[in-house]
Amino acid sequence: MAIRLGAWGNTRSETPPKAVPATIQEALDQLGHDDDWGVFAADLLLAEAERLGASDLFLRQSRGGAEAACLVDGHRLAVACIPEARRQLLLARFKVLARVPAHVREEAQEGGIAWQPLAGEPPRRLRASFLPGLHGEDLAVRFPARDLARPRLAELGMAPELLARLQRSCARREGAVLLTGPAGSGKTTTLYALLDYLNDIRGGGSFLTVEDPVERELAYATQVTVREERGLGWEAALRAALRHAPDVILVGESRDRVTARTALQAGVTGHLVLTTLHAGRAERVAHRLLAMGVEPYLLASAFEASMAQRLFPRADGPGRVAVFEGIFASEALRTAILRGGAEESLAARMAEARIGDLAEDARRLADAGTIARADAEPLAEEAAR
Repeated sequence: MAIRLGAWGNTRSETPPKAVPATIQEALDQLGHDDDWGVFAADLLLAEAERLGASDLFLRQSRGGAEAACLVDGHRLAVACIPEARRQLLLARFKVLARVPAHVREEAQEGGIAWQPLAGEPPRRLRASFLPGLHGEDLAVRFPARDLARPRLAELGMAPELLARLQRSCARREGAVLLTGPAGSGKTTTLYALLDYLNDIRGGGSFLTVEDPVERELAYATQVTVREERGLGWEAALRAALRHAPDVILVGESRDRVTARTALQAGVTGHLVLTTLHAGRAERVAHRLLAMGVEPYLLASAFEASMAQRLFPRADGPGRVAVFEGIFASEALRTAILRGGAEESLAARMAEARIGDLAEDARRLADAGTIARADAEPLAEEAAR
């Protein structure tokens, strides 16, 4: 029986009965030693990742075996050790599930897994990536957010001033809103809440998403899945999407200069663009884009807001809570970007345009007992550096 964990869209199972092994490691150790070991082991690891509400399942190879780990709330959690004699059985099973050639071991491969956690439920579409390393192939399996009732934008827990400013930015007909944060920090939940909000205030319109993979089905949007193996990469998918003249476009990730530049160009030609970027903090988004080679004039013209968020488990157990910070466009900030983002000038303008702070928000939640103080401390240390 699963229980709801709040706005951020995961479930966790209740504590299993005593007859069930207490840990996933014990369950793996109790499996038989025949050729079917990999079949059962893969099922156990996928089920454990699902139980933990993980965004990713990893298998990392080392000299003596492999370590299975899950990414939960942005934190990597080791769950089991796989003996050297059996790790190839496990990899072979995942390759069968992902429909990629099992005999290919020296090339990176990607595939999709249709996994059914419970009988009668629709299968979940997982993405599997195999990467050859020094001691064998590493595996990464991405779990899309569960298709539960999506929280409204106002339910995400943003401070009132930050929420109001973000809503004003999204009310514009063009520009780019960029979201950053580590994997598993709830960025997808925030992006979909923004899309739902825009659909509400606009009373409809043309909405389009480009994702890898599509995380949740939206009745009001055209959704495109990136398929690199079929020649539909991020840039090609985005350029094709723009030919359909969407009012609002969500780009799952601006991972390179060409994709980022195309997304920003869309933001200055009559589209509102929502996208994510690996930058860590809100103030690093502009620096990251400039370092990627995006022209200052393009960034200055398109930039509307950069948001950062982190996700923490609630101290009382069920549920998770996010902390946010945002930087919003001003004429002074646009001028600083246009001048090439000189470090001191751009930093000063960003400080003026900032609303909220990750570390301060985390301390506030810790003071209120919402999250554990030990979880909040790393953000304060990061801010002090």
